[in-house]
Amino acid sequence: MAAGGAAPMVCATRVAAVEEIDAWVRTAKKGDRFVYCSGPAIVHGPARDRAYALYQAGLVDLFAPLASGCAGRDYLLVRRATPLPSQEAPGDAALDAILAALAAAAAADEPCPSNAALARAAALETREQAAWRVAKLKQDGFIRSWPTGDQQIPRVVTIVATGKTTRTPKGWRPSNV
Repeated sequence: MAAGGAAPMVCATRVAAVEEIDAWVRTAKKGDRFVYCSGPAIVHGPARDRAYALYQAGLVDLFAPLASGCAGRDYLLVRRATPLPSQEAPGDAALDAILAALAAAAAADEPCPSNAALARAAALETREQAAWRVAKLKQDGFIRSWPTGDQQIPRVVTIVATGKTTRTPKGWRPSNV
């Protein structure tokens, strides 16, 4: 109850556009905060989905503190220290081809291509050459990657620039999220 015995006013629902979220995350520094939704409950839709994709990509943390002055919550993104790579490809033809193949698989919700398939896509001679480039893309912040322990889908990759993830085995969750 608010002062005087009256119930607090319910917060008006506000939701940021995905474009606003993307613009913020490109320029935000570690610890910066952005309210992407506020109101009595989270609104399920594009803004929430984008916030979760950024969380999965390791770029933000998600918080939902009580809103001040009304009954509801502010749904916050808080920028992590992880740098956001440029939207441009890495600049090496084989790296570009592998990133494109991974991005295509993620966009189509397909399993992550094998190292042998990535080597073919990049015109490399061995799957080890492809594996090295996948590790380089991860090290440079273009992708996040996790082993799954599943023989059918041995690796899951998230494209940092888009937040899209390759198909995951049923019930699988990354161990570090």
